[in-house]
Amino acid sequence: PYTAKVRSMLSYKRLPFTDVVPSAMQLRLTVKPAVGRVIMPAVRLGDGSWRQDSALICDEVERNHPDRPTRPPGATQRLAASLLELHADEWLPMVALHYRWNTGNADWAVSEFGRCAFPMLPSLIASRLAQPGGD
Repeated sequence: PYTAKVRSMLSYKRLPFTDVVPSAMQLRLTVKPAVGRVIMPAVRLGDGSWRQDSALICDEVERNHPDRPTRPPGATQRLAASLLELHADEWLPMVALHYRWNTGNADWAVSEFGRCAFPMLPSLIASRLAQPGGD
């Protein structure tokens, strides 16, 4: 959900970007050294610097590109929008994870994770490597 949030904001603001689905190797060799851990979303800016954390990325985009604002103008509306964003960022992922893993989507999710993380491997091996590590 966090990558979609950043992607949606960049699209809404009509800012050019390249959406990359990183492989496991790219996450380890590029993203981790740049931001300190294997995580998404991570954004590499034009100057070569990196940002991680969707809320911080969106705040910076809003500051640097105020055209087509995504925040309401009034203080009360901004507070309400911030509370909704906090709720969406902190609580809705739990619902998403439930539906990903507990409603018949687990096999599809594992196969997609394997396809993205290990694009050069046969799907059976990639899916096996992408299996969740714990119960």
